[in-house]
Amino acid sequence: MGGFKDKWKTFLTGRMDRAEARRFLHFLFTKDGEKEMESGISEFMDQKEEEGYESEIASVIENFKKRNQRHAVQASKNKNHWPGKGLLIWAACIGSAIMMVYHAPGFLSGFNETQSDGENLEKAETVIKSNGRGQKSKILMTDGSIIYLNASSELSYSRNFSHNRVVRLTGEAYFEVANDSLNPFRVITGEIETVALGTAFNINAYREEQVQVALASGKVLVEHQENRNSVFLNPGQSTEFQPEGGKLKVLPVDTHKISLWKEGILYFEKKPFPDLIPLLENWYNVDIEIRGTMPDDRCTGRFEKKEYLSNVLKVLEHSIGFSFEIEGSKVIIYN
Repeated sequence: MGGFKDKWKTFLTGRMDRAEARRFLHFLFTKDGEKEMESGISEFMDQKEEEGYESEIASVIENFKKRNQRHAVQASKNKNHWPGKGLLIWAACIGSAIMMVYHAPGFLSGFNETQSDGENLEKAETVIKSNGRGQKSKILMTDGSIIYLNASSELSYSRNFSHNRVVRLTGEAYFEVANDSLNPFRVITGEIETVALGTAFNINAYREEQVQVALASGKVLVEHQENRNSVFLNPGQSTEFQPEGGKLKVLPVDTHKISLWKEGILYFEKKPFPDLIPLLENWYNVDIEIRGTMPDDRCTGRFEKKEYLSNVLKVLEHSIGFSFEIEGSKVIIYN
C-alpha cells in the first residue's frame, strides 16, 4: 500500500506533473486501481470507525464503483481514450472526501516518511552507463528489469531507481521491464516519453528528431511531451515521431527482428546506404570515408554474431558495385 499512498498524496497535493497525473488517473479506473483504492480506504476505516467517517467513505466507494463501470464501457469503445475533464473533477471529489481519513495522525506519519524519501530522491546520485563504438552491455536494474544498451549509447537514472523508475536514453536500448502496476517504467528520449508496466520493447534514439519505439510484448504508452500527442502500442507495432506532421505514426514491425542486435546479429532491411554508414561505424568501431559519390541504394542483410567487417563490405560491394580498403580502424569506400 505504501506505493499507492505515496502517489495519492503526490496527486492530491498537486506535486504530480500533468503526464504522470493522467497515467495515475487512468490506473485508478482499472480493476487494479479500484482494488488499491478500496484496500486503502478499508484499512483506515477500520481504524477510524469511532470518528464517524464510515458513511462518507462508503458513499465514495459506491459512487467510485459506478463511475468506474461507466468509464470501462467508454474506454472499451475507444482504446486510446484518456480520462477527460469530468474524470479530473470526479477524482478531485474522491480526494476531498478521503482526505478526512488521510488527515488521521497515523496516516500522516506515513506521509512524513514519504516526504523525506522524496527529498532524498531529489538529492540522489545519478548513475550513468555508457558504451563506446563497438561495445554493448547488459544492465540489471534494482527492480529486476533488464536493459540491453547498444553501441554509442548512454543511459542515466537515479541510484534510488526502485522508487522512481525513470531512465533517460541517448542511442539505442532494449528493455525487459519488471511488472509494477503502481510504479510505471518511464524512458525519456528527448521530447518522447515511453511508459510501460511489464513489457519488452526497443527504443532507437540515435537521432533525437527521429526516435523509434518498437514493442515486442506487453503494452506501452508513447507520448510526445511538447504537443501531447500520444499512442498506445500493442505487440508487433512501432511508432516514430514525424516532425513534418507533428504526430506519432503507428507502423507494423517484426517482433523477432526487434532484438536481433542485442544477440550480436547485424540486421538491416531496405536501409538507405547513407544511414548504413553510422550503423557500421558504431557496430565495428571504425571511421568510414566515402571517396566519390555516396551510393543511394537501399540495403538488406543479416550477418551472424562476430561476422568480420570485411565480409559485410564484400557483400555490399557485390550488390552495390563499389570497392573498399581497410586500414586499421579506417575504411575507405571508392564509388
